[in-house]
Amino acid sequence: MVMTLEPGLYFMENLLDGIHEMFGHLATEEELNAFVEEVRPIYEKYEGIGVRIEDDILVTENGYENLSAGAPRTIRDIEEAMKR
Repeated sequence: MVMTLEPGLYFMENLLDGIHEMFGHLATEEELNAFVEEVRPIYEKYEGIGVRIEDDILVTENGYENLSAGAPRTIRDIEEAMKR
């Protein structure tokens, strides 16, 4: 079986507005307000940007293999690959 793992960061400021509904069961209102106050400048700076790096993992009876391990990951490596 092959699985795709795709962690990502998405900077959409409006998500901060609903943080109490999403995470109110995990933190106090004061903790959530402090978090929003601290991260809002980051969200404003990077608003509209998303970053996702996917990996394709082959899972077998004997273990796993990262099929995308050789893919470029750094800015430099990605820019070099795009030149080709």
